[in-house]
Amino acid sequence: MDLPGQEDFAGEILHSAHYRNAEPFRGKRVLCVGIGETAADVVNEIAQVTESCTLSVRRYQPIVERYPAGRPYTNDTYTSQLLHSVPLAAAGTFMRLGMNRNKSRGKTAAAWAVAEWNSKNPHFFNHFLTKNDAFIRRIVDNTLTVNASGIERLGKDYVLFKDGRRKKIDTIMLNTGYIEDFSILKDVNITDVHRLYKHMIHPDLGLGAVLIGWARPAAGGVPACSEMQSRYFALLCSGKKALPDRVRLQNLIERQAAYENEVFHGNPDLRTLVHYNHYMLDFAKAIGCLPWHPALVLDPQLAHRLCCGSQTPHVYRLFGPHSSHRAARKTVMSLPPAFKTSQVLGITAVSVASRVLIAMGLMRPDPVY
Repeated sequence: MDLPGQEDFAGEILHSAHYRNAEPFRGKRVLCVGIGETAADVVNEIAQVTESCTLSVRRYQPIVERYPAGRPYTNDTYTSQLLHSVPLAAAGTFMRLGMNRNKSRGKTAAAWAVAEWNSKNPHFFNHFLTKNDAFIRRIVDNTLTVNASGIERLGKDYVLFKDGRRKKIDTIMLNTGYIEDFSILKDVNITDVHRLYKHMIHPDLGLGAVLIGWARPAAGGVPACSEMQSRYFALLCSGKKALPDRVRLQNLIERQAAYENEVFHGNPDLRTLVHYNHYMLDFAKAIGCLPWHPALVLDPQLAHRLCCGSQTPHVYRLFGPHSSHRAARKTVMSLPPAFKTSQVLGITAVSVASRVLIAMGLMRPDPVY
């Protein structure tokens, strides 16, 4: 990225693409720009060896603790269908209440700091969720300071922020992502991944060139989404599935884009974002591997895990093409559900009550995926 006044800056400007370790930054005064997944690690390491380290962000990007609420379950456990049955309006309200509570009653200083950070963004679920809280510990131990006002300009050896604060620096680390360039495709002009069917198929190219890997879930894993894309592509290539006709294909693309534009308005420039649960289930319908199967009537334990447990790719290997029910079930059952019975009942009650309020016009409904 180009920073105002960078031609006057006498120090070094680097990008995290070239980062290997923190040693070259030892004893320096570093400005880090941006805070995504990679940045969280880079900033965490750099701040531990510098004379001073300042993080510049445009917004307080929501953070998910590695172990939410200090419980013994990693954050991927909370990709459950149960939790995502709660409409976004209600989920956002409860998240804000929880963060306000944790600002004073969190179990650790890091939990307080995460709550303080997240409370500065009122639209938690309308962003990409950074699932790496490592750098928060540097804020707690005062080796990292944060400025969210934006950069006004650079000087020879300083940065001036838009809130008037000025900081001496000699090195800048840009954690500002990458450019998406599809110019290798000469017959079409791809400027927005939202204009691809399921983020992978351009209507003018069909199966001639398929892009796998441009679906980045706000919560959940890129590899899981890429696996579903690959399975669908294999079925198309083998003739076992067929693409919708062009008119329907375009309608599906428009509906997908409208949903993603509305839900992820917090990161309008991050065009690869998808809703993990919706995206995976939508692919499961297209592939024919939906986990909700009549056979679950005879397996209530598995049904419970499918509802309350983590939505790993194994869930979509229980039934349908290329399934391995026994192995998939073993893995699904080995993963702990994050919710106690009382919590399941509470979340269910919130979901039902929210839908009643939506039906009465008293709560905003989720956009249609």
